[in-house]
Amino acid sequence: MFCLVYQFQVKPGMEAQFRAGWVSLSQALVDDFHSLGARLHVTPEGNWISYAQWPDVETWKAGEKVIFDFLQQSHWDNCLQGEVKLLMRMTVTDDLLVPVSVQEQ
Repeated sequence: MFCLVYQFQVKPGMEAQFRAGWVSLSQALVDDFHSLGARLHVTPEGNWISYAQWPDVETWKAGEKVIFDFLQQSHWDNCLQGEVKLLMRMTVTDDLLVPVSVQEQ
């Protein structure tokens, strides 16, 4: 499994619009490009961090263009301050996360 960590700076007051765009993009990547999904986090300092999982690097590269096209062509870009940062690319060596359904959160 291949994972990526992205950082976003969201303009104050635009959090709901940003989250809606993130959900839309992440779901499209699952549905159309075989992503294994993603999680969105916010830090106490207001940084938004997304952790995305892919089966492998090749599958991610097939969906990568869609990610950047979405950022450029959508109104989601109006939510952001600065550029999206790709902080890390990682290969999973051990996985002990327990799957949690959305209903349980």
